Amino acid sequence: LAKGTAAQVLKMNTAANAPEWGNLSSDCVKVASWDFSSAAASVTLSNVFSNDYDVYKIHFFGMHCAANEQFRWRLLDSSGNAHGNYDSVAQYSYSDEGSSENHSYSDNWNMSYARPIFENCGQNNERSLATDATLYNPYKTSQKRWFVQNSIIRSSNGYTYGYAASGSNNDEANNYTQLQFNYHSGGNITGGHCRVYGMKN
Repeated sequence: LAKGTAAQVLKMNTAANAPEWGNLSSDCVKVASWDFSSAAASVTLSNVFSNDYDVYKIHFFGMHCAANEQFRWRLLDSSGNAHGNYDSVAQYSYSDEGSSENHSYSDNWNMSYARPIFENCGQNNERSLATDATLYNPYKTSQKRWFVQNSIIRSSNGYTYGYAASGSNNDEANNYTQLQFNYHSGGNITGGHCRVYGMKN
């Protein structure tokens, strides 16, 4: 064979009788990423969601803010418009390095954003947020956009919180292509990373 092109791999053809160059197939594909470079009030990732995938994994980590505020995210359509509201229920536990601990639950309805955790992020990596979210059918219409989130934070109050939250975006008429995230009261994002992966059926 002649040389393949960049990023191609050697594989067998569909008849299984000859090698050929082709693109590597994966059931998990990174479709978007973001890394902090300068302070921003909000970040919008365009062309994230499409009809190619029904399930997406979203990872936020090292997220912190110029002020002590709650982190949040939402979905936008291709024109940058937000639709619908977000409902969620959560079970969480918290501790102050073992000297005090407890657990509780919360429910929140008709919100304009999804919030992985209802505690304030601090102003440095020691007081940052990490969240793994699974999002279902952001591009589809005629169905809810369910999501499941697991989060950990060393909050601005010095307690460590672990949240398990589930919820939905209740707009069923529009398809979403963009992901936006910021802080509740408009404080600048001063650190963090985001990765979004599409999962094949």
